[in-house]
Amino acid sequence: MADIDTANVQNLSITDAAQQLSTALEEYRETVIALNRATLTRELQDLDGGPPIDINSEDPDDVERIVAELWHDNAWTANLKARVQKVEDFFAPGVLSDGTLPPYPAEVQGRILANLETALNSGRETEDGSSSAQQLVVPAEYKTLLTLVGGLTGPGLPMHQETSVTAAVQGLVARVLSREELDVLVQIRLGEGWEITAGWQCGSSMYGGGSYVVYCQCVAEPATAGSEDSFAEWAWRYLFVPGMDEGLVFHSLVEFIKGYLEWYQNAR
Repeated sequence: MADIDTANVQNLSITDAAQQLSTALEEYRETVIALNRATLTRELQDLDGGPPIDINSEDPDDVERIVAELWHDNAWTANLKARVQKVEDFFAPGVLSDGTLPPYPAEVQGRILANLETALNSGRETEDGSSSAQQLVVPAEYKTLLTLVGGLTGPGLPMHQETSVTAAVQGLVARVLSREELDVLVQIRLGEGWEITAGWQCGSSMYGGGSYVVYCQCVAEPATAGSEDSFAEWAWRYLFVPGMDEGLVFHSLVEFIKGYLEWYQNAR
């Protein structure tokens, strides 16, 4: 097994990483809101096979049709019921999602990350069977992300997110992958030349997709090792698997957030 560099792969200071992630999250939120507005506008024209719904409608039956088809019980909270009296209210900030969840309290973040690192290092040993293998550490930029958001749920209205959207990051989801699961990712989602020694699932869906943080390299990588675009060196990277498609690999969280959202923009 390769020696694992536990330093942040991007070699950024925490301040620089936070600034880059904050900028990426601002762009992400703006894009998700725009996508969700466009989706809701389109859905109003052909909802449940009935007549189109006018955005200026104040008919309670129209509100109920939208809730029944595009929201669901868990998303239709008492707070939203109080805020939505007419169709136009569905477009208001806070009703229409920006694709993020608020960050969890610091003690919850700390517990999640401590448990994750314990699980990543459980059972690891050197080739001679000793337990002195270098300890794995969650990338610093991922820790920084969890101080900014509790999750990145992606674009889509609540019902779409239940059925057809893979979350980029779910702060409470940190399921370490077994050796068999890592091998499946390589064989089915990445292909020949890739190797993964460790990783966890950070986002999931109900239809087969997933988001992962993996320590990997590509031995078939044609680019020169050490170059900006190379996957030839061992490093923490981010893998997005949209549905049953081939996985997309990104060097950093900023690249991952942008690439993840671009995939959904192009898929619409």
